[in-house]
Amino acid sequence: MVEPLTLYGAPTCEDTALVRHRLQVLGAPFIEINVERDADASRLVEQLNGGFRITPTLTLAGQPGHLAEPTIEQLQDWLAAARISFTPPRGLDYHGELASRPPARTLRWPATPRRRFV
Repeated sequence: MVEPLTLYGAPTCEDTALVRHRLQVLGAPFIEINVERDADASRLVEQLNGGFRITPTLTLAGQPGHLAEPTIEQLQDWLAAARISFTPPRGLDYHGELASRPPARTLRWPATPRRRFV
C-alpha cells in the first residue's frame, strides 16, 4: 500500500490549485490540508520551510523531506522517486495531431513583407 501524500495548501493559492489539479490528473493518491484552517498544519509548514508558510508544501508519510512550491517537472520527479505510481497525461488529439506536439511547419508572421510608408 502506498503511503498517503499530503498536500498542505490554501484555497486562495494559485500554486496549490495547480499542484492539486496535477495530482488529480496524474491519479496520485493524496490528502489535502488547508493551512488557513488548521493551525497545527500551518506551524508544520513553517517549520519545514525555515519559518515561512510556503504553499503548496507536500510531504509523504514515513519518508523524510518535503517539497515546496514545485514545478510540474519537480512534482513528477518527486512522485517517481517516492515510487508513487501515476499515469502521465497524453496530449489531446486535435484533428489527427497531438496538441502537445509542435506543429509540423512553422508559420512566419507576417506572411508578406510590410511596406514602409514615408
